[in-house]
Amino acid sequence: MATQVSLRMISGFLLLLVLIAGASCKKDSPNPVDPGPGGGGGGSVSDSLRSVVLDSLVSKINQLPQIDRNADNQTIYQYVRSLSAFSASGVRSSGVWARFQDGRVWAYVNNLEGTDTSWSRPTSTIQATYSSRSSLAPTEDLPQSNAARVMNGLGPKFDYTDPGTVGFTQAANNIRSWLQEAGYSPSSSAMTIQELKSVSGDGVFYYSTHGDTVPMPDGSYTLGVWTATQRTPADDALYQADLDAGRLWYFSAPHSKTPGFFSKDVSEVHYAFTHEFVRTYMSFGPRSVVFINACKSGHQQFRDACIMKGADLYLGWSNYAEAHKAVRIAQFFFDRALGANAENPVLAPPQKGYQLYDILGFMNSTGRDFTVHSQHGRADLQQYPFNSNVTMLRPLIYYVSPSSNELRIGGWFGSNPGQGGATVTVGGTLVPIRFGAWNESTIICEPVQHGGDVVVSVRGRKSKPVPLTKFNGTFIYTVQGRGSLVRHMYLTIEFLADVRTNRIQVDQTPAWEGPRNVYALATTGGTFDASGEYRNLPDTTLIESWAGGGSIAAMVSGSIDRSGLTPTSIYIASNSTYLRNGTVTPFSILPTVGILQTQITDAYEIPGATYTGGGGSETHTGEFLTFTPTFAPTSQTVR
Repeated sequence: MATQVSLRMISGFLLLLVLIAGASCKKDSPNPVDPGPGGGGGGSVSDSLRSVVLDSLVSKINQLPQIDRNADNQTIYQYVRSLSAFSASGVRSSGVWARFQDGRVWAYVNNLEGTDTSWSRPTSTIQATYSSRSSLAPTEDLPQSNAARVMNGLGPKFDYTDPGTVGFTQAANNIRSWLQEAGYSPSSSAMTIQELKSVSGDGVFYYSTHGDTVPMPDGSYTLGVWTATQRTPADDALYQADLDAGRLWYFSAPHSKTPGFFSKDVSEVHYAFTHEFVRTYMSFGPRSVVFINACKSGHQQFRDACIMKGADLYLGWSNYAEAHKAVRIAQFFFDRALGANAENPVLAPPQKGYQLYDILGFMNSTGRDFTVHSQHGRADLQQYPFNSNVTMLRPLIYYVSPSSNELRIGGWFGSNPGQGGATVTVGGTLVPIRFGAWNESTIICEPVQHGGDVVVSVRGRKSKPVPLTKFNGTFIYTVQGRGSLVRHMYLTIEFLADVRTNRIQVDQTPAWEGPRNVYALATTGGTFDASGEYRNLPDTTLIESWAGGGSIAAMVSGSIDRSGLTPTSIYIASNSTYLRNGTVTPFSILPTVGILQTQITDAYEIPGATYTGGGGSETHTGEFLTFTPTFAPTSQTVR
């Protein structure tokens, strides 16, 4: 064992001497020349030499003063130039890149800054100044698959805890939980090389990580996206073909930090994947959303590869994005798409979610889709294509309209998922969807006789619940005749109505769109009675007698309004017969007495009222007692 250790130590020492000798010879050159992008390699680099070079680079990086970023980049650049293992190299304000003699690429990102940490909330511009693109969209649809990946490749260095910041790990956890609540099945695996190679058919793919572009020998630039797989000699052998083909790079970047008040960044060497890796191994499901939250991730070559492999909507950054702001922007996008109601400004009542183009339009009109870096300037969150088929991440209910013939639900639900692909529940009870009664904005179901939360589920993705409110009240109708003559109707009135206000556009104040029709339930009805007599005085001759009674049905119609412009109008009608002097006589509610006109209160009660009418020898009185709501909206009801 001792002999083996000694031989290993001697071998490593000799290899290091060779490396240092090569570096010394290069340093001694009076005018070292950087080959630049044209140096395409063509030589060879042994695995052992490459390991020494990469280890020495990360060691050098972690010894930097970290006071002046540009000075640190120059230090690493000069060190790279001194190493004979590289054929080309370059330095920029974002970091350093180099190409090994055999063509493999190494990149180092060092452009983080602590500015732009607060989330701007320009309340003065929160308004629907943008135009809806629904008329331009080919369809209104959901991702086909409910499989999702929400991954963060950034290390503890990026788990911010300062006021006004959100850490990348926390943001990924939040987005993952929001997707799960909406019916997706998000993966929690680390974004390793093997995990990336298994990406197939995802409906949502979100990855926050490092990214940068490097010049290629032909003068073009290629984007590399950092993975969670740390570089090792064993993985170099495992991924040799991918490294040689340019599908993978070596990528050094800050990952963690040392403890203490004067902490320093600690960099690691990981593998990065390129557009060629995407083209070779990855694929996404129909109508999928792909969001790469990394610097330069809007790079055309990479974006086009994702779209070619199935991404329907691709989101990426045009430039070097300032990290503190970029993570808030990503979280805001998913928050508004899924109605998570967690990202500032948190609105009350909460939101139900929105169409993706409305969210992106709102973000653009209110300054929520860009960051500003002190050296690199502005980075815009870009979407490709401008007009995609995927327009929502969950079904969106805008209104519920019950009637005796149907239950009509309006909103955005996507294309018809086919038999068994969707469900509607009211109060937890399944309501049959009528065959063929489905389009992107309307679902027609069989009528219901109960209220409760309405939920639409499409291929496992479910809407936020919205309440269908049930109202209960009493109507007493009295006809007072001469003498002791009296007729009564005692009616229990039960009806359904959607009394929610609603946000049409992102972050708007909820507005009332009405009036809304009411639908009386079959339980509406009661009893009636007729009694008494009228006698002529003083001889007490019987002039008139009323008699009869029993159960009675009632008809209710009308509408509810909360705007204050028109009254809530409830119409009660009922017909029966009674005996008048032994003759069957119709008994019905006088129309002018059987109407309640009032305004619904803030507690969603419909206040009662009393109306009188009639003429001659009869007085007709209609008394409406307060209608109380069940399943009424609350401050936590989504709008």
